[in-house]
Amino acid sequence: MYSKTFYNIYWAISLLLTHVGVTSIHFDRNKRICYITNKSRKKCLTLCWTSTIFALHGTSKSIYMLKYEGGYANKDFLIAYSFAFIEILMCGGLILVNLRQDDIVTAFNWFLNYVRQFQRNWIPKWNPSKESLSLFMTFQLGSQLLFLGILAPLSATVFYILFPATPIFMHGRLTELGFIYINVQRVNGTWLEIGMDWTIYLVDMWLVTLGGQMGFYGLLNLLAVGSVYIFTTWMFLLEMRGPGKHRNNRYVYKSSNDFRRVDFLSHEIRCLQLMQKELTKIVGVAIVVLHGAFSQLCLYCNFVVIKNWNHIPKFTSIALGSWSLMIQIIWAWILEICGRYNAESKKTLDSWKFLEHRGKEEKKLMSKVRKSCRPFSFGEKGIFVIKRMTVLKFLRGIVKGTFRALLTLGRGR
Repeated sequence: MYSKTFYNIYWAISLLLTHVGVTSIHFDRNKRICYITNKSRKKCLTLCWTSTIFALHGTSKSIYMLKYEGGYANKDFLIAYSFAFIEILMCGGLILVNLRQDDIVTAFNWFLNYVRQFQRNWIPKWNPSKESLSLFMTFQLGSQLLFLGILAPLSATVFYILFPATPIFMHGRLTELGFIYINVQRVNGTWLEIGMDWTIYLVDMWLVTLGGQMGFYGLLNLLAVGSVYIFTTWMFLLEMRGPGKHRNNRYVYKSSNDFRRVDFLSHEIRCLQLMQKELTKIVGVAIVVLHGAFSQLCLYCNFVVIKNWNHIPKFTSIALGSWSLMIQIIWAWILEICGRYNAESKKTLDSWKFLEHRGKEEKKLMSKVRKSCRPFSFGEKGIFVIKRMTVLKFLRGIVKGTFRALLTLGRGR
């Protein structure tokens, strides 16, 4: 199913993530399996404690500014709050990874093994170097590595270099207290004092860079695993689709017509359902929390930027505006893909009504199999499930919520 380049890129992503400690899961590109070592497990736990310290520092700093340094009237509080919000999200993500790392590696190995079995049984002539799906999978995984793995983490370092006096940074807070100076030459300073200044400055730069890596690498981990799973199983669903109005005429079957028989389809759909169930157990609640958190963060950033455009520093406007835009684009893309995935699974199940059967017994059995299956979806049933219209509701909610906040809260301040 996947090309050698694909496995090399995924190996590079796992190497990057395990080096920082965002995940403990390594990938063997030769054996093509995932595994965990004691060293990577300890590193992931250490980073989890580090992110907890980051979250506690950001939260305590925001509360202190709210209570004793002017609160909303203090323009530095506006960006400090958003930093604390993001740090809490990163901490929660790392806690989830540490708690479910064994389940994650088991589920992904099941998935990779099933993909190999499916190719061997049903599409033995599949050529990864020529098939459009394999080429697309390699391209999108390489794009994620380039932007989220290399370019995006550098933005945190650049932001620190340009605006080092941001109060949420340790360096900026010490400057307020008079311990060190930023971009200002010491008068009558000793070599020891200047050395201490630069040491603290560089240590804080490393901490900010680490924070950026935790955030972007965590997002890379989610997108890499999620995209590989969704696009691959999407192709399987297209292979399972029968004739009728839901048949995609542009899609050419890679498997034989014998595959779309009740005895084979019932087995393959159950395998997919078991993997989907295992995946939902791991990330179901996390998707609900992320959807709510990203919605609130976008609303906050939009409100602050629009309401205080002429009063807050330029770097605050740039940071909050870019965060809101980036989150809306990435999360809307995820919701769109997951919503289409849910709709395509419905079409596949509905198309089984039009399959040709060899007798009444087979037709009756296929009807029971179809009715027993549920469309594939992401989220937590009864709370929040991603469907086709969820992305539109998300974007509409951001726009409507921003203007409502401006009309209500904006008039009172």
